[in-house]
Amino acid sequence: MKRSLFIIIGVVLVLVLIAVWIYVLFFGTPTSIDEQFANFGIDDTTDLDYQEPIFDVPVESVVDVSTNQRLRQLTTKPVAGYAEVRVSTSSPLEMRYMEVGTGHIFSINLDTGEEERISATTIPAARRAEFSENGQYVMIES
Repeated sequence: MKRSLFIIIGVVLVLVLIAVWIYVLFFGTPTSIDEQFANFGIDDTTDLDYQEPIFDVPVESVVDVSTNQRLRQLTTKPVAGYAEVRVSTSSPLEMRYMEVGTGHIFSINLDTGEEERISATTIPAARRAEFSENGQYVMIES
C-alpha cells in the first residue's frame, strides 16, 4: 500500500476519536445518579440503625480508688513509660503514661480514678518513654 493511504487513514481515525471525545465531554453527562455509578445488583445497603459514635465521654473508672493499698493496678494497657505529676499545688496527684505501640499519652487522676487522653498524636512503634519531672515533656524511643 502507499504511504499516503496510511497517513489519510491515520488522520481520519484521529479525527473520529477527537469527535467522540468532544461529544462525551459536552453531551455525555449523566442525568440521574443511577447513570453515574455502576449497578452491581446489590439491593439497598443503607444501615438505618447506624449511630454516630460519641467521643469524649468520660469512661467509667477502672482504678480502685476506694482502698489505699500501696500497690494497685491503674491500667490494663501496655505502658511505655510513666511519671507521677502534680500540675499545680492545688491540683490532685495524677499519673501520666504513654501507651506502647501508639504513643498516646494518658493521665489518670489518682484521687478519682478518672482517665483522660492528653495527646492523640500517634507515634508508630513507640517502645519506651521518659517523662520530665513536671510531666510537660516526654522523650520517646520508637
